[in-house]
Amino acid sequence: MVWLKSSDNSNQHPAVLAPLAWDKGPDDDLDGWDLRLPAVAGLAWLCATYSAGQETDYVVPEATVALYGGPQWRRLAEWVARAGIWTRVAGGWLLADDSEHLFHIRLKAELEWERQRKNDNGNPALTIPVRLRDGDACRYCGRVVNWDARKGGLAGTYDHRNPGRGAQGPDDLVVACNQCNGRRGKDTHPERWQLLPAPAQPYYGQITVTHLAKHGYDVPPFTGPRPSGLPGGPRIEDPRPDDQSDPAPQHPGRPGTPPDHAPGDPASGRTTPDHRDPAASRTPHPRATPTTGHRATTARATPTQGHRALRDAATGRAPRSTPTQDQHIGRSSADPAEPKPPGSGKPGSGRDGSGAPPRPPHHRKRGRRGRRARTQPPPPPPAQPAPGDHHV
Repeated sequence: MVWLKSSDNSNQHPAVLAPLAWDKGPDDDLDGWDLRLPAVAGLAWLCATYSAGQETDYVVPEATVALYGGPQWRRLAEWVARAGIWTRVAGGWLLADDSEHLFHIRLKAELEWERQRKNDNGNPALTIPVRLRDGDACRYCGRVVNWDARKGGLAGTYDHRNPGRGAQGPDDLVVACNQCNGRRGKDTHPERWQLLPAPAQPYYGQITVTHLAKHGYDVPPFTGPRPSGLPGGPRIEDPRPDDQSDPAPQHPGRPGTPPDHAPGDPASGRTTPDHRDPAASRTPHPRATPTTGHRATTARATPTQGHRALRDAATGRAPRSTPTQDQHIGRSSADPAEPKPPGSGKPGSGRDGSGAPPRPPHHRKRGRRGRRARTQPPPPPPAQPAPGDHHV
C-alpha cells in the first residue's frame, strides 16, 4: 500500500521554519512575500504526495512542480531548495529523506516486494504443498501456529527463504509463526536462521484439515502429542547480542518525580514486604464493631434513643420523655388484644368513650417531591378538678 508518512513535529522542522528568517532580496518581488512559509510547505507536501502515489522514490518532475506551483513555480521551487526540503536533480527535484522528523515515502522496491509476497502467500499452488509438508508447526521454533489469528506471536504465516525474492516453488516457502518471521525479516543476516527438519508425521489441526480438504487432500487430524517447540527458541548460527531477549523494562519515572526509596529505608513512609514486621503479619486484626472501629464514631439510633435524643444531647437541651415500647399512651403492658374499659383513655382524646367529634379531614395539596406535612397534636385540655374538691 502506498502512503506518505508525515511526522507530527514536521511543522517545527528547521527546514519548514527557515523561510521566516530570510531577508527579502532585490529579486524577491513575488506577491505574498509574507506567506512564504505556507507557500514553501504547501508546495513541498503536494509534491511529496505525488511522489508517494506515483512511486517515484522521492523524485518530483518539473512538470509536477509547474502544476502545483502556478505561474511563479520556478521561484517557489528555488525557495523550497533554499529551505533544504529538496535538491536539484536532472529533470526535477529530489525530496529530503527524513522519515523521523519530516516525512517518509515507501520505495518502489518495497511496494513490489510486498505485492509479490502477498501473491505468493495466496497462491494455492505454493501454499498447499507447504502445508502438507510442514503441517502447523513453525519450522524455526517448532511451536504450533494459529491460522485464524491476524496478529500475535503465534499467528500462522509463510516465510520466504530468500527475502526480497518471489517464491519459485514450495521449497522457497516454510510455515513460520509471526514472531520468528518478523525477527528474521528484521535481521540483517537472515541466512543465519536454521530450519528444523520437515516432520515425518506433520501435526495437522482442524483448520488445516478443512483447508486441505477444500483442495482435494484428505488428511486425518494428528492424534499424537502436540508439538511444544524448541527449548530456548529458534536455532541461530553465530548468535549476536541483538538476538538475546530484551531485559525487563526499567521505568525510571517521569522527570521531576522523586525516586522511590530503597527497600528497608525508613524514610520511605510505606510498608513494603522488605521491612514489614513479621509479628504484625501474624496478629489478626480486630473486626470493627459498633463500639470499636469506624462505626463507633457515629452513634446509632436505638428504639429507646432516637435521633431526637441525639440532637438534644448535642445541643444541651433537656431530654424529652419518650414512651418506651410498653408505655404507650392509654395502653398498659398487658395483652394488647384485651378490650379497654370506657373512660380509660386520656380525657379529650376520644378514647375514653365520650364520643369526641372527629377532626376534620386535612386537604392539603402535596407536591410531587414535597415532604409530607406534619400534623400538630391538639393542645391538652385544661386540668379538671377532682371530685370532692371545692374552690371558693
